[in-house]
Amino acid sequence: MGLLVKPRYTVGTVTGWPITRSTIADSRNQRQRPSVIAYVYDSAYCYRPVAEFTSRRAGVGSATALEAAQALADQLNEAGT
Repeated sequence: MGLLVKPRYTVGTVTGWPITRSTIADSRNQRQRPSVIAYVYDSAYCYRPVAEFTSRRAGVGSATALEAAQALADQLNEAGT
């Protein structure tokens, strides 16, 4: 029987608006839809956020925020850092 080892870096998502001065002013605009915000957490340090990806800033081609965050978490877990 092998030991189950949980990955150090995990991913979580939140649906909403990033909190900035412009989004607070624009929050009254009903036409703006909330975006998915994906976080990469470090479980070794009380699940401290390491990186944040929004659907507007996912970056890697046509990857969604969740896919980009999962790719970074996988990369960090493979590196063992």
